[in-house]
Amino acid sequence: MNCVRIGTSNTCDILNIGPIRAIKMAKNALLHYNRERSDIDLAVFGGGVDRFEELLEEQADTLLSFDVVNLNEVVSDKLKAAIAREGRLLYAKV
Repeated sequence: MNCVRIGTSNTCDILNIGPIRAIKMAKNALLHYNRERSDIDLAVFGGGVDRFEELLEEQADTLLSFDVVNLNEVVSDKLKAAIAREGRLLYAKV
């Protein structure tokens, strides 16, 4: 299984909680626009997104917060296009 590392946490356990199909990281985090109060922007597709977000907040070893966009819900076409174009794929279930 492919794993995502956020801080020093290995999120394999988090990903095992449900049928998450894909996770992308938003452009700001990729370009290191991180500031003291920055968050980590993730776009998530698949089932169990709410539970994934809860476990991520509990288990990820970082002081940063997470902003999770559930791509299964109504999301603007502009946001979807930006995520597709600029997001970095962190995880995909094959």
